[in-house]
Amino acid sequence: MKDIKLLDGSVLHLPTEWGELTQEQTLRSMELLPLVVAGQMTPFDFQLEMLLMITRYKPAKRYWRSWWQTFSRLIMPEKHAAAMEMEEFRQECVRYNLIRMAEMLTFAFEVKDGVVTLNYYFADNPFAYMVPGAARFTRRLTIETNMTARQFADGVDLLSGVNGSDSEEFHLHILRRLSAVMYNLEYDDTEKLPMAVLFGTSLWFTGVVQYFKEHPVYGMLFRRSTTATAGSDSAFNLGMGEVILSLEKSGYHNAAAMNLLEFMDAQIKMIKDTVAKAAAEGVKTGEIASKTGLSVADVIRLQ
Repeated sequence: MKDIKLLDGSVLHLPTEWGELTQEQTLRSMELLPLVVAGQMTPFDFQLEMLLMITRYKPAKRYWRSWWQTFSRLIMPEKHAAAMEMEEFRQECVRYNLIRMAEMLTFAFEVKDGVVTLNYYFADNPFAYMVPGAARFTRRLTIETNMTARQFADGVDLLSGVNGSDSEEFHLHILRRLSAVMYNLEYDDTEKLPMAVLFGTSLWFTGVVQYFKEHPVYGMLFRRSTTATAGSDSAFNLGMGEVILSLEKSGYHNAAAMNLLEFMDAQIKMIKDTVAKAAAEGVKTGEIASKTGLSVADVIRLQ
């Protein structure tokens, strides 16, 4: 939270990350954020609307003020002019402060040189409370998750589908399928979920994928080249769904039901074994990299 001390001595708490929003604020932000992404709402309008919701600020009623201004203009014209000048100054200060505080709301995105960069970091699934058995990915000192290998693999495939089409109808279909996977629901049951939840779930899951892509160890599973030598027996030239099948062939029974972290560790173990075996046979580092699709640096790290 970012604390802003007001003139009356009170403190305004502005959220700096998704986990600091209330459920109501999270849902509202997920209703508005797609409009920003689609260019139908400016980033500042989003920030301002969320600020008004968070602070619950409402312009004061001016019935008595308008009556007093009319009266003072008639009997005290000089004092009235000075009062009006002060009132305009006060209103300008209010507008300026609202603008400054709105710009401080960066929990959803950052804007640099006109480019909006969404924030995919969530401490956990913000909608897990809505559906029993929902997939979770909790980030504390350690990572805790109940997500399975199959949920993650299917989710990755579905996200790539979203990026491959401009059709709004297709996007909605993919978002519903993704939510069905993450909440263990039948596809038809996702009709009951608000659009804000569908969109927010895709944002949260993107953050889960991003975590693994940026991880110093797990990241190599996503960094590997697609130009590995043909005929390589490395499972890591395959997609996530095919990796599940490869793990099962290697002795990991029912790999699809594995906990996601165990699934990732199993992949790292397999690739370590592949590298160790090749190195023991005298295969050079560059050739190992070529066959596995890994970078030379990653191969050296695994040896």
